[in-house]
Amino acid sequence: MSYIEEGIDPNQILLLTFDRERATELNDAIVSQIPKSINGAIVKTIPAFAYGLLRAHAAQNGKKPPTLLSGAEQDFYIRELLAPSAISNSANWPEELLAAVKTAAFAREMRDLIMRATERGISSDQLAQLSTRENFPLWLPASKFYLEYTQSRTIDEDYKLDPSELIINAINLIGRDEKLHQELRDKYKVILVDEYQESDPAHRALIKLISAQELTLFADPDSAVGRFRGADPEGVSRAAESFADSNGNPAKTIYLLKNYRSSLELNNLTVSIAKSFRYSRIINHRERICASENNKEVAQSTEVTKGTEGKVDKQENGEILTARLETAHEEARFVAHHFHSLHLGEGIPYNKMAIILRSPGARSATLRRTLGALGIPVAQDSNSIPLILQSAISPMILIARIGLAHSDERRREILTPENVESLLLSPFAGGDPLTLRRMRYTLLKMRDIDSSEVIETQQNTHEILRDLLLTPMADFDWNEFAAAKRISDLIAVSIKAANRKAAQSENVLWEIWDNAIADDGRKISQVWQGAAIDGDSSADSNLDAVLSLFEAAARHADRYPGASAGAFIKQIESEVIEADTIATRAARNGVVEILTAHSAKGREWDVVAVAGIEEGRWPNLKARGSLLGSERLAEIARREVADARSESEHLLGAASAC
Repeated sequence: MSYIEEGIDPNQILLLTFDRERATELNDAIVSQIPKSINGAIVKTIPAFAYGLLRAHAAQNGKKPPTLLSGAEQDFYIRELLAPSAISNSANWPEELLAAVKTAAFAREMRDLIMRATERGISSDQLAQLSTRENFPLWLPASKFYLEYTQSRTIDEDYKLDPSELIINAINLIGRDEKLHQELRDKYKVILVDEYQESDPAHRALIKLISAQELTLFADPDSAVGRFRGADPEGVSRAAESFADSNGNPAKTIYLLKNYRSSLELNNLTVSIAKSFRYSRIINHRERICASENNKEVAQSTEVTKGTEGKVDKQENGEILTARLETAHEEARFVAHHFHSLHLGEGIPYNKMAIILRSPGARSATLRRTLGALGIPVAQDSNSIPLILQSAISPMILIARIGLAHSDERRREILTPENVESLLLSPFAGGDPLTLRRMRYTLLKMRDIDSSEVIETQQNTHEILRDLLLTPMADFDWNEFAAAKRISDLIAVSIKAANRKAAQSENVLWEIWDNAIADDGRKISQVWQGAAIDGDSSADSNLDAVLSLFEAAARHADRYPGASAGAFIKQIESEVIEADTIATRAARNGVVEILTAHSAKGREWDVVAVAGIEEGRWPNLKARGSLLGSERLAEIARREVADARSESEHLLGAASAC
């Protein structure tokens, strides 16, 4: 804001950051204080800036604009390419690895390797050469697949780019268009880059190309969370030399040594942890002090024992509390009671509290259940969960699969015992375990009474339920079979929608959603909407997930106009990472958030519980590597940059001595 107050046009200011949600929040905060209108967003992510640049250039030249492949879509694309390779072994993968080539985990490994290579400008031929030089045999077959992947993308009719290709294409465009290069350098008088440590070498090359007048980089290597995405926090130490002025003088480095956010105890704790890190060349910033002088008292340590559930070691140090607990359930109860006490005793709102986990899973489900039992509203970041694993989406996808199946025999194959049970216990049926037991008992009685049935051909309850879901159930008692009838009706609706001419997955899913009925006779969409307005965070999350599903379906239809009706369903089922989405999400107030460390980046709360800390698991300080060595490739590229820099410094020193 100080730049704008000094008279600089907001349209000449660009603020780049690493995360889209943070960029949106920061942009809204800035724009709300600007009296004049501006052209577009001031705050952008680096990929968003690159995408806007490529899109504008395509429009000016009458070309088709690019589309961005999300991480989940890229995973699916690579799996589709790997499938025939696993059969023919055209890439010459080792025999012992062929079974793994078909798996989702291998596709993720391949995706990481391709992205690290793209970000660092390593071609398939160079990867093959590195395989021999670095004695890493798997890079040789990987280089063959990398070439196949690149060629398949080149002949694709649509201009689709993965995140790393997006940046590289923007760099190449600026590099070959001097007029555009100069326009960009003249356009922005001020460029600010937040969380610079989360950028990779390609991001930094793009920043260097567009910066001409005033550039400020903000970085803290100790807080980097994006190494698995290619971030290079170690490279922050070279920033001053990389962005030297026109006279070759290194950029000015300023260390911000006052912490205005944390208490004295929290500041001291984080500084002591950061000082144990050995990877960074920058250490001066670790001498920061707490700006607050109001929190210097240290509470006495205490130890308590709770019932027969095991010993709980509880230590308090100012605002820091640590507890050693024996099980995840005990941990969840401890966190829930602590949050409840702070809310009632000290009046801290629930939206000022958060729980940080390593990854979503069983522990997050335990926490949600336990907090809910105490009446604590809770919301989990749905961005961290693939769509297919979300409770509002998996039943819709399963019913759509049944509807899109080509025969009753195939539908019966899809309706396994597990799938039948999951549908009847889903929100779209409204059943519970007791209801399911009663249905099974009634069906057994009906079967035994039917004297015309031959004993040898008698069906079990699963087979009877499966057949009931595939046939009209008008003759059955509504009160007892309501859950089954709702699912049966939705399956019938999906089959009817799938049989329409030119039907797409989006049409089938919409018919399922639009005809889903709750137990009170209202549409589920209306029930969830009303509950969300009343503050039900679960209904809020469900609506967000449905919105994301239809946004993804529409995007798939636009990108693959000739795809079969079941192609989108197949893609969603194959996604094992969270699908990136720009669908609008509801703002949640008054709830405790459960999120991962990566999702928590850049945010703050008054009370935070870090759950699941376990020696050797989280944090895991052991040296780790991946099967295909994506992190090793990044390290080699980093080492070559460092060697080139040392050689340059040596030559400069030799020249100075002459």
